[in-house]
Amino acid sequence: MTVHILIGRVGAGKTAFARAQEHERNAVRFSLDDWMTHLYGHHMPRDLFDSRVQLCMDLILALTERLAASRVEVVLDCGFWKRETRQECRDRLTRSGTTVQAWYFDTPAHIRWSRLENRNRSLPAGTFEITREMFELFDQWFEPPDASEDVRTVRPAANSKGAQCSDPSWEASMNEIEAQVLQAENELLGSLRSGDLARGVEMHLNAPEYRNIWNGEMKTYSELSTRIAAAREKGLASIDYQVASREMFTLDESSVMTTLVATETTHMTTGESKTSGRTIISILWRKMHGKWWLGYLHASEEPQGAANPVWQEP
Repeated sequence: MTVHILIGRVGAGKTAFARAQEHERNAVRFSLDDWMTHLYGHHMPRDLFDSRVQLCMDLILALTERLAASRVEVVLDCGFWKRETRQECRDRLTRSGTTVQAWYFDTPAHIRWSRLENRNRSLPAGTFEITREMFELFDQWFEPPDASEDVRTVRPAANSKGAQCSDPSWEASMNEIEAQVLQAENELLGSLRSGDLARGVEMHLNAPEYRNIWNGEMKTYSELSTRIAAAREKGLASIDYQVASREMFTLDESSVMTTLVATETTHMTTGESKTSGRTIISILWRKMHGKWWLGYLHASEEPQGAANPVWQEP
């Protein structure tokens, strides 16, 4: 069974990817930040922080070995900033016969800092506030994978906010994939905006592994379909998403991760409408049988936004 090691600087997109893999692969996800904040809080002296990180990593790897031996897939969202740490982890796991897949998130600094600024305004559970000074210091500490490390690189799409690609043929391929995903996204949002909510639901992947997590509430495909049908009976006419920003990561030719910052306006048949606060939406698009499907969605509304009553249980 495979253990996935996620490598990257702060704000690179590791956690969004880890959450998607957790549900896509029915894997167990370990986040070092989750462990540290839940066990020890946010602030502590540096030497104490380092010793606690080491303790948490030892426990995480021990559990990972046991899960892998039981044929459970694991995703390690632990940063792995140092080359030595990555190699020690890989050696430890491969000695027990575990397959290790390392992923390197090569995301430009301006994209990462923009994400962190948004995150700092309303810290989700299990995250630390990162100041600009910390951001620049952590970047100095990070050791990128070199040619000796077997990693799979994940980058923002070729023309996304200035990310560059060195291989023209690869760039052309990524541009085509990005265009296809944007077309699928426009079709989805257009269906919801026009009131064809059933068509919007049908663009989600009707499969056991599909998950829709909105403000902490998780739904399967059938539960999402039932919820939309119930909302329509209550008078929901359409849903309009106003996208403020979009980032895209092409994982491979059939898997693309997008992150949207958007507001949601629900329109009722009575003429009433309600607009949510800014919401960060992570979507894993999957290409199957020549078509792009929404395979996983995780969304979290910023706390200062108004709750949208359409999605509340009756």
